[in-house]
Amino acid sequence: MKERECNDKAFGVMHYKHGWVKSQLVSLFGKDWNIRISVRAYSEKPINELQQKQYSEYSNNEEKYKETISSELVKYINNNLPELAINWKEAKKIDSTNELAKIVTPRTLFFNQEGDVVLLLDCVWDQENGIGIQIIPKTAIGPQNTFL
Repeated sequence: MKERECNDKAFGVMHYKHGWVKSQLVSLFGKDWNIRISVRAYSEKPINELQQKQYSEYSNNEEKYKETISSELVKYINNNLPELAINWKEAKKIDSTNELAKIVTPRTLFFNQEGDVVLLLDCVWDQENGIGIQIIPKTAIGPQNTFL
C-alpha cells in the first residue's frame, strides 16, 4: 500500500501515518533536534485552515515560542523539584536553559484540530508519559496525556 503524501500550503510536504507528519530541525536548549511535526487528521482528511494558521504563527514567531518553552520548563522543574525527585534521583535546580538538553528530549510538535499547539518531550522524571508544553493559543505544561 502506497503511503499518502500531500504538499500543504503552510506545512509543505507531509506524509500520512495516523495523521500528517514530517521531520524538521529545531534548535532548543543550545542543541539541534530533529523533531516530528504532527498534524492530527482522521481517515486521511486534509490539514485544516486552523492548523495551517497555527503553523504559520509558530513559524513566524519561532524564537518567541522557543523562549516560552525554555522558560516554562525551567519554571516547572524548579517549582516541582520535590515531586520530580521521586523518580529523578539527580534532581536539581535548573539555572540555565542549556541544562535542559541533559534532561528532556523534544520529540514532536503537535497540532490538534482545535488549534492547540503542543511540544511533546521525553523527560528523565517521567519516562513513561513524558511532558508536554502547550504554546498556542495559551501556555500550559504537564504530562503528555493531558494534551493528547
